Amino acid sequence: MRWEDVLAWTPDQGPLWVHLDRGVEAARVWLTDESGVPPVAALALLQEETRPRCTHFGPHLLTIFRAVNHNPGAEPEDMISLRCWMEPSRLISLRTRQVRAIQEVRGELEQGEGPTSIGDLLASIALRVVEHCGPVVEEIEDVLCKIEEEAPEAPIVQLRRQLSDLRRQAIELRKFIAPQRDMLGRVCIETMPWLSDTDRAHVREASDRLTRQIEELDSIRDRSAITHEELSTRLNEQLNRRLYALSLVSTTFLPLTFLTGLFGMNVGGIPFATHDAGLWVILGFAISIAAAQFWFFRRKRWL
Repeated sequence: MRWEDVLAWTPDQGPLWVHLDRGVEAARVWLTDESGVPPVAALALLQEETRPRCTHFGPHLLTIFRAVNHNPGAEPEDMISLRCWMEPSRLISLRTRQVRAIQEVRGELEQGEGPTSIGDLLASIALRVVEHCGPVVEEIEDVLCKIEEEAPEAPIVQLRRQLSDLRRQAIELRKFIAPQRDMLGRVCIETMPWLSDTDRAHVREASDRLTRQIEELDSIRDRSAITHEELSTRLNEQLNRRLYALSLVSTTFLPLTFLTGLFGMNVGGIPFATHDAGLWVILGFAISIAAAQFWFFRRKRWL
């Protein structure tokens, strides 16, 4: 459809979906000055930072989604904001980057399939957005399972770094998925005449899927914390064993160092200084001290 057709559209022509790039100045001007969207709603649609939410304006509805970022070179948890303004016969959506859910729904419409009403379109977008979150959560869980399997043998420092990255991803995803579940729940209870029971059922299904994903993210976060604690405990045990060994070595050589330092002083009166077997006597004395220390450590079960 050409832009001239969009400007000339009337509700009696059937449902209209206008999808805009929020970064284009002409789209912003049209939305605020010519679209007929209330100024408060237009301001909310054009805000830079948003969280998922649902607000009704009489028979109209404003929803803000967060979709997984599947663009090349982007992190999935860097979620894309998708803003929608819905009227009985018109839906206006805005984004700054490509959203796979929108591309798929648009592809179905171009093939003559897909949603046939504004409520159906909203439900389709919601299901697609939620559907694309699932593989990301599953991938994070698979990586966590692999780390848990490698934990007994792999280098601790490397595993702790991977766990920190996983926990960060889970926290970032949950930060937007949890409010999105509440937003979809709010859509289900809104009494919009253009939102049928079937559309509500589809939106409710999307909300249930989000609930399961949130539970999985909570489980990933908790399991990551437990695994991180286990790795920290292993690292502390290794450190303590090394420090313990060094302490025993230092304790063993402390009296021997005192002995050698005492007999090594270049002053008169040092015993065995002129004795032919002096070296062997001192050496035997040192060995005796070391043996006594070894026996004492064994008795105290320090070895």
